Amino acid sequence: MALHPHLVDPRDITVEESDPTYRVYFWDRTGAHCREYDVTGADVVEEVIAWSDANVRENETYVLGVRWLESWSAPGGENEVAFIRLTGDPPPGQSVGDRVG
Repeated sequence: MALHPHLVDPRDITVEESDPTYRVYFWDRTGAHCREYDVTGADVVEEVIAWSDANVRENETYVLGVRWLESWSAPGGENEVAFIRLTGDPPPGQSVGDRVG
């Protein structure tokens, strides 16, 4: 994928999360098993990356993202939960999106 940077008007941001919840999916390399953690209290994302690197097992890879609770209601009255992937890819045939919610 090619990068496409462009200048923006920073006033388009209306909400900022100062204490995000990160989610880490530790997948075994076959895609058969996954351990999921929510991580809070990090001052910077590099702390979560370091924690993930320290806790990934030899036969695993991980996907790291931000867990975002939408402020509006989904059909049926429940809040939407979004996963904004920051790094990593699930094993072939697996999807983080199938696990979110």
